[in-house]
Amino acid sequence: MFGRTLAVAVLALTIVGCGGSRSQASTGTSEYTRQVQSYLARFAGVLETQGYRRVAAGPVFGSLDDDGKASHEMTVVGGVNYALFGACDNDCRDVDLIIYDSNGNVVKRDIAVDDNPLLLFTAARGGKYRIEVIMAVCNTEPCRYGLQLNSK
Repeated sequence: MFGRTLAVAVLALTIVGCGGSRSQASTGTSEYTRQVQSYLARFAGVLETQGYRRVAAGPVFGSLDDDGKASHEMTVVGGVNYALFGACDNDCRDVDLIIYDSNGNVVKRDIAVDDNPLLLFTAARGGKYRIEVIMAVCNTEPCRYGLQLNSK
């Protein structure tokens, strides 16, 4: 089942709306992306103890200004349990996630005032789902964020 999920569940890099980005060194990953990567890795470690494993090539990264929004697509398999989680850099105080099914209905949302949203859900049916990222509080614009999709 996991192999099938790995082949089908893809967190696409489709970004619909996104703020600017800080400059990166020519060698690749910025300090802000490294901050987000470390937070995602810690979160993933906790989820692994609960049986969740990464199913996409991700994580996916982006940056948004305060109150900015971005959308990403993911393809899910019906009946599979997923954990979608996010993190943001040290300049961010609140990032929110909302998942919509292929019909545009809200599946799950985490709009708590925190910088580590987590959405646990079982896909009612397979297909493309949309993830909306909302940078609710960014102290120094833009703020970098990351998303990771795991399944169980």
